Amino acid sequence: RTGIDTMLFDHKPADTDLDTSRIKISGIATMTTTLASGFITLNAGAAATASGNYVSYSTNRVFRIRGASQLYIEFEANFSTPPIANQVIELGVYQPVAGTQPTDGVWFQIDSSGVKGVINYNGTITQTGVVGSISAGVNYHFTLTISDHEVEFWRDNILLSEIP
Repeated sequence: RTGIDTMLFDHKPADTDLDTSRIKISGIATMTTTLASGFITLNAGAAATASGNYVSYSTNRVFRIRGASQLYIEFEANFSTPPIANQVIELGVYQPVAGTQPTDGVWFQIDSSGVKGVINYNGTITQTGVVGSISAGVNYHFTLTISDHEVEFWRDNILLSEIP
């Protein structure tokens, strides 16, 4: 069996205008969000630190897993500061729920303890434990490889962990 990759969705933030036909952002009343240099800065200035503050940046697209192939989710991230206590950053594929952890999906969770891989299926969470850390001002390339039998968590082309 052979095949080639098929791009299902691609988006890079442009200059200072959010493409609201492809991307939606919510929760911004509690956090300042800016666009610059191909990155979106969530909680710009790190000013919003109160409990319940959140910002969500997502697409309405839904991506199916096909039995014979893997689904790859790739994104770039740069953290202006390491996460502070009680701050949680979730990067991946899931149905966002306003201000709370998603009930279904696969994502990287980054908090003050480090980087973790997470699967949440119907409210049941499986985590990798801490598999790495982040530094401020570094561009990271995150990849999720999702198949019908496992999820792999990659950063900068290094396999961090996998969950069956």
